[in-house]
Amino acid sequence: MVKIKLYSINEVSALTDIPSSKLRYYEKEGLLPLIQRDKNGIRLYNETDLDWIQFIRALRSTDMSIANIKRYVRLFREGNDTVQERKELIQDHKKNVELEIAEKQKHLKRLERKIKYYDAIERRIERMKF
Repeated sequence: MVKIKLYSINEVSALTDIPSSKLRYYEKEGLLPLIQRDKNGIRLYNETDLDWIQFIRALRSTDMSIANIKRYVRLFREGNDTVQERKELIQDHKKNVELEIAEKQKHLKRLERKIKYYDAIERRIERMKF
């Protein structure tokens, strides 16, 4: 018999660097599957729960709205009939992330040009000192 590793909310918080208050919020908002609880009502997370938390973190850190994450979770719970819709939701989000990255890369190049500009000014100032 395979023993499933279970984690407390504090352990999950330490493993994921997500405050326990945020984990509770994710659960309250329906972003996580039903988290198992022991006889005293203490949350017990398993590896699947950790995977969900990391996925939600990736979605949130790439600015997917809570509403769209809820939509994704709802579709997931509906089963295989929603695979295409879930895939499209993730593909649309990926396109948005790619556009945002391209925009940030454009801004980064502008910043790099400005730094080179100031490097040139500093070199001129240094030459004038001699």
